[in-house]
Amino acid sequence: MASIAGVKGGSIGFNIPTIPRLAKGGYVGANNPMLAIVGDNRMEGEIIAPESKIYEQTLRAVTDALRISGNDRPIELTLQIGETKLGRVVIDSINKVQKQEGRILLEL
Repeated sequence: MASIAGVKGGSIGFNIPTIPRLAKGGYVGANNPMLAIVGDNRMEGEIIAPESKIYEQTLRAVTDALRISGNDRPIELTLQIGETKLGRVVIDSINKVQKQEGRILLEL
């Protein structure tokens, strides 16, 4: 409780909430205002932005990367877990089903 000069016999109380430090990042849901300490990361800068802005910048970066590397050439993407190339697994599975059906189900 804090005392205020000039107020006889009374006091005013208030609580100061714990203010989160966001040096390691964080998430604040929509319409959930809060105080926060930002800029406390000693190793690198921090990005404080709405999700939509992060999405827009990510999309822009990917689009730029594809445009630079593409030049209308196909882009090869390999999904791999350990030694297993997932594309190969998918193709082998499609081929197996096509053999079982006795017809082409998917033309590539």
